[in-house]
Amino acid sequence: MSFNYKGQKIVIDDILFDDTYSTFEERTNFNIPKDSKKKKILSKVSYITNDNLGGCSDWNCEIITEDNKNDVIDGVIVSSLTEISQYKSNIFVGLLTQESPAHDTTGSLANNVVYPHTFISFRHDSYTSSPYGYTVHLAPESQLLKNPITENDLINKSKSISWMVSHCQTPSNREGYVSDLKKYIDVDIYGACGNKDCRRENNCNDVDNEYYFYLAFENSICKDYITEKLWYRGYNRPIIPIVLKKSIVERYAPPNSFIAVDDFKNPKELASYLKDLIKDKNKYLSYFAWMKEYKVIFLDGQNHDITERPWGFCQFCRMLHSNINKNYTRMSNYEKWWNNSCEKKVNW
Repeated sequence: MSFNYKGQKIVIDDILFDDTYSTFEERTNFNIPKDSKKKKILSKVSYITNDNLGGCSDWNCEIITEDNKNDVIDGVIVSSLTEISQYKSNIFVGLLTQESPAHDTTGSLANNVVYPHTFISFRHDSYTSSPYGYTVHLAPESQLLKNPITENDLINKSKSISWMVSHCQTPSNREGYVSDLKKYIDVDIYGACGNKDCRRENNCNDVDNEYYFYLAFENSICKDYITEKLWYRGYNRPIIPIVLKKSIVERYAPPNSFIAVDDFKNPKELASYLKDLIKDKNKYLSYFAWMKEYKVIFLDGQNHDITERPWGFCQFCRMLHSNINKNYTRMSNYEKWWNNSCEKKVNW
């Protein structure tokens, strides 16, 4: 598979994801059965339109937004479980959310809810997973011979850690960890929870040139829940991201590309390691060596192109055309699968 990303043509041979339900090849090179008619998908989510199928316009699906009773629909996308019961059993239902179960918006605690057939969210163990970003392994012809980040890219770096955050009290208790970390190393906090300002018009990108590390801390610790800030800021800027849980990130992120809090006994030990990296430029730069073989794709939800093909709505379309959905029952383990997928209490 090849595509243009940020003005550069890249050829990829794999992606880092959970392939339990379908392979990379199946997700991207789907051939529509000759006898398959156009599939109509009703969107009950205001910001989901036919534009969201831009990455798979050749797959003969259409998203409509008007709930016309005369339209025969094949699938529907909803954002709440309470909406599902009004649709016939032969209509394929996808439930959409990007919030973690700790900030649940799906109405899962309501009485007598009907469960969906598939889940469109950050969870990778779904036919229609839809993460904020993903890692691709480059085919040999697209790989680089040397690390693209050099000491010249570090010239303007003089500060230790930046953190951009707007929610100050969270289930992950990230604020508690940062409070302890600040005792041993400088952490500058931008946004509603800090006293630092940056240029919002460019997403504060200029800040990254000044710092060695960026805190990509999730507001809750749940299976596969990875903040969009990791994919955007952590991997599209010359800065090393620090995450809370290694086990959540390592399967989907490039190898040796991040630092995990839970690899260290305490904040003091982490701070000591970070200070050593700042002094040892070669070791610091080793965290960017992955760029020779991998590329991180950030899905901003605005540009609907081929980079979205392996995910979300394109995969919902693929399911409607394939035989997968014929015997695909509604989720029966939703309560355990979703509501019990987070750490309830986090103490650092």
